[in-house]
Amino acid sequence: MGGGGKVNADNAAIVTDARTRRPKSMTRTVILERAYEMYLARELIHGDERLSLVLDSLGYTTGAGYQIWPNQAAFRLDLQVYIAERIDYASLESLVGELQAIREADYPIEEHVLRIAELYHDYFICREEFFLVLRFYAMGDDRPPEVTEALRDSYVRQGWELDAALQAAMERRNYRLRAGRSMDELVVSITALVEGYALRHRVGPPAPPVEIGGRTWQAFSAALLSVIACAIEPAAD
Repeated sequence: MGGGGKVNADNAAIVTDARTRRPKSMTRTVILERAYEMYLARELIHGDERLSLVLDSLGYTTGAGYQIWPNQAAFRLDLQVYIAERIDYASLESLVGELQAIREADYPIEEHVLRIAELYHDYFICREEFFLVLRFYAMGDDRPPEVTEALRDSYVRQGWELDAALQAAMERRNYRLRAGRSMDELVVSITALVEGYALRHRVGPPAPPVEIGGRTWQAFSAALLSVIACAIEPAAD
């Protein structure tokens, strides 16, 4: 047939990839990364992640997307897994650098742990990614197992960094875990407090600050100090 024939989806995808000189795997990454940016900017709504909106924003043809994903449901699942894998607060370079600076400072143990936790808190409340995670968890039984696995992996990596920061603080000041306590328990408790207060900060009104030891701390600090007191003690000389 002549050039006036309709271009099918396969041909459209080939033209797009040839024009951009990208292999299909790279095109997939570009589309997913753009969708992720649109999520953070609230240009995409959870539960209504239309592939056509993402393709339009990139100037891509419809065929370029549907050559990669057979349907809207496949795109949505791939996007959710991509976001869950990409969200990893504790391995952010700047956060890890600040954690290292805290580890090397000569604060009392309580202040040391409070500074670590408040650093996490500030990163959480300032980052839209945290609230994307909450939306995924809120899916409950409707959450695909692939997304659950990706979220779990992200939490494991986050836990490693927090665990390392706490271990360094305790060793530097000759503290140990109390009998029957574990580092995993302490990490989970601190993470739960940080996330809970970060969520309250978003939906408000924020809890008022508290005075501890002559200093003003964020509201969750008093609860966190109670957790710390129950979990650690000075090591025997």
